[in-house]
Amino acid sequence: RQLIRTLCETASKGGNFLLNVGPTADGEIQPESVERLQAIGRWMKVNASAIRGTQASPFVEAPSWGRITSRAVKTPEGSDALELNLIVFEWPADGKLRLPKGAGAPVSATLLASGARLDVGSDDQGSVVGVPETAPDADATVVRTVVRSNG
Repeated sequence: RQLIRTLCETASKGGNFLLNVGPTADGEIQPESVERLQAIGRWMKVNASAIRGTQASPFVEAPSWGRITSRAVKTPEGSDALELNLIVFEWPADGKLRLPKGAGAPVSATLLASGARLDVGSDDQGSVVGVPETAPDADATVVRTVVRSNG
């Protein structure tokens, strides 16, 4: 869990996460290292697009529920938009994932693990994505949102 979350933290700041894993004197990788690398690999198999080829979060402050990566995209209509990968560490008990102030209204939201479309909207506190009762991944669940660019 700590390595996956550190990977997400690093990507959200525009960094590159490297692990120093080397062989023993016998030329083998330690079982503990293999186990951790396999766990990261399983997570990346589902969530790689929230890490690879992304930019740092456009927000100065990290949200209390996790981290964000971003990339410029086009809407199906051809308009400029921003993809925000909401990497959730702390699943919201009220079923409402709140976007940071200034994010704009989401056009769409998808649960990356299943491809399920999520409800988007707003309340008196700002933009909200409705999420299932439980997180699909206890370590880090990715909710992909698309918001229209302001420019």
